[in-house]
Amino acid sequence: MQKARQRGQGMVEYIIIVAVVALGSIAVYAAFGDVLRAQVGNATDVLGGTTKSHATDITDAKTKATNNAKKDMSSY
Repeated sequence: MQKARQRGQGMVEYIIIVAVVALGSIAVYAAFGDVLRAQVGNATDVLGGTTKSHATDITDAKTKATNNAKKDMSSY
């Protein structure tokens, strides 16, 4: 009977710990959900090899380089 009580007590303690961790995780996700979602989205874009901001940066750099190539010293 003593062993069954100890096992039951251990299980209750384990359930309480799991519940506290779950509630803490929910609270963190509620507080930082948008930031986490954005970071995970950026990470998947980078791992997939396509990043929207990177492609935009490349296009902008090409446009600026083309425009600067047409200038001479009188432009400055």
